[in-house]
Amino acid sequence: MNGRIKLGDCFLQLEPRTLVIAELHLGKPLIRDRKLSEQEIIQTFGRIRSLINEYNSKEVLILGDVKEQIGLPPKPVQRKIRHGFESILNHTDRVKIIKGNHDGRIEDFLDIEGISFAYKEERRVGSQKVVLFHGHKFFPVNTYDIAITAHIHPAANISSDTLAVPIVKTWAIFDLIHQKGEAKWVILPAFSPWITGVSLNTLPKNDIKRLMPFKGKNEIEIKRLELLYTDLTPLVERSFSLL
Repeated sequence: MNGRIKLGDCFLQLEPRTLVIAELHLGKPLIRDRKLSEQEIIQTFGRIRSLINEYNSKEVLILGDVKEQIGLPPKPVQRKIRHGFESILNHTDRVKIIKGNHDGRIEDFLDIEGISFAYKEERRVGSQKVVLFHGHKFFPVNTYDIAITAHIHPAANISSDTLAVPIVKTWAIFDLIHQKGEAKWVILPAFSPWITGVSLNTLPKNDIKRLMPFKGKNEIEIKRLELLYTDLTPLVERSFSLL
């Protein structure tokens, strides 16, 4: 990995001073308990503020699925989310939301100065070209050195007779080979505490390829996959034979 891209516990630091997170799914507990949903929103933004202050982040980049409802959430949830973003803008200069499949009509209630929206972000990090997007839309990878996405909710199945929690959320880091060379593909774990994800250590290679959010993915080969626990403890390493 590029030394200017640093992984943390469900977040990523991208130089210069950009905090990257994904998969907040705010309002997810709403179906069970509205009060719990409001508490979850408050706690999530509190955690984001803490990270901004700890790393002196000048920008927050969210790779999609800010909210759980695909359409507009209920008014109380909209107000809580809006207030949360207003609170973090007191601690950072700007927020950019790279829209995901759950972010329909999010601009309707986040029309706030300092917040912008897009479907893709491109950065130059040192000598490397980096592309960041949610993962529900397809973009080419063969013109970049590193692709950073979300959407899949990476996880690992670590079940055994002694473990009560068999599936844990993880970072996923792929080495890819394409027609023009090689690239890294990094998938963020969900920032939401309510989500684990897809067990990539037990998924066949062809099924993983079907999950790829890249144009021309039939021409892309997976060379290696590493799964890290959210605290960056190595969990699984898989190597794949190349066709």
